[in-house]
Amino acid sequence: MSAGLVSELLSESARNPQPGYFPSPTVPVRFQFEQGAPSPDAFPVEALNEATLAAQRKYGPLLCGYSDGNRTDMKYGTLSLREAVAAWLEKREGRPFSTEQLMLTNGSAQAISLAAKAFLDPGDGVVAEALTFPFATDYFRADGAEIARAAMDEHGLLVSEVEARLDEFAARGVKPKIIYTIPTFQVPTGRVLPLDRRKALLELAAERGVLVIEDNCYYSLRYSGEPVPSLLSLDTHGIVLQSDSFSKVIAPGLRMGWITGSPPAIEALGAVRQDLGVSQWNARVLEEFVSSGAFETHLENVIAHNREKRDAASAALRRYCSQWLDFTDPEGGIFFWIRLADNIDCDQLQQNCLERGISVRPGEVFSSDPGAARYLRLGFLPPSSEDLELGIKIFGQALERSQTS
Repeated sequence: MSAGLVSELLSESARNPQPGYFPSPTVPVRFQFEQGAPSPDAFPVEALNEATLAAQRKYGPLLCGYSDGNRTDMKYGTLSLREAVAAWLEKREGRPFSTEQLMLTNGSAQAISLAAKAFLDPGDGVVAEALTFPFATDYFRADGAEIARAAMDEHGLLVSEVEARLDEFAARGVKPKIIYTIPTFQVPTGRVLPLDRRKALLELAAERGVLVIEDNCYYSLRYSGEPVPSLLSLDTHGIVLQSDSFSKVIAPGLRMGWITGSPPAIEALGAVRQDLGVSQWNARVLEEFVSSGAFETHLENVIAHNREKRDAASAALRRYCSQWLDFTDPEGGIFFWIRLADNIDCDQLQQNCLERGISVRPGEVFSSDPGAARYLRLGFLPPSSEDLELGIKIFGQALERSQTS
């Protein structure tokens, strides 16, 4: 098939794809501060190997099929892993869960995209934080939704701003369907929404008849400060869909997440799902990993490991970069949200970083507000412990070379 014919047959989406977020590096990237990924140093390879062998002994050829013959598993995910995750969630959230409240997905990103497909029609409204995970808003937009941004402060989402956006939708005859939020270790800011705002947000959503999607994949990664209940644990109206994932706490290569909510909401996601479910192999391995207690042990270890790397990154940023930026140590999650000094040329900084083998994520990726260009997100987990300080030292050199005066 000729290239000309291919171009004639392309869909509108393929003809006009979303622009790439990042420029191509000019040298190989050694210091990977851009990715939202866990530390390779902490991947539980041996424990996963043991879980794999246990699953092979237990299930044999069933690991290699679509399911064990239960077609429901091909829609909602392997029942035995749903049971293991539901039991773990009961302990974390402090409330009972059934498998009818839970769907396994290929990462939490798929969970969000399925929620968009299940609940949004063209012209519906979504309220999201002013700065947020860009792929989520891409999913909502792809299903025809109009997205309104609600302002934040140093503590996270302002509920009064959410209410204002809902009022504006109503005034224009737009039906709001979803409030999308990352209340715990927010992306990209790392902020934690206070308890009183969480309760107020849920009351507002219940009053207006709007679903809340709680993106919760960083919740378990707390290194300091006091835990705050999740929106799901506080929900008394059945309006919260909580997406979560093993990607940030075990390994992203597993591509295993889940979404939790009321049984009717999960049924709605099942009605639009068309991918024949998750990997049976990975699901059975994770079932063994979770039910054996290895997951809890790993989580304790990874929190200690991440805390150490957060503290090392914070010390290095203060040692080598403090005159050119400002930041607050995150209580959890995997990022620093950094404000650049006014005398830093942000475009020149990106170029200087790429020339030095450093990749960081620019703030404008997370918002349409031009002011976000004065920020960047720095992930402190992907570099090795040995490279972490050296990479930040070289980042400081890039900052120094990016001054305008």
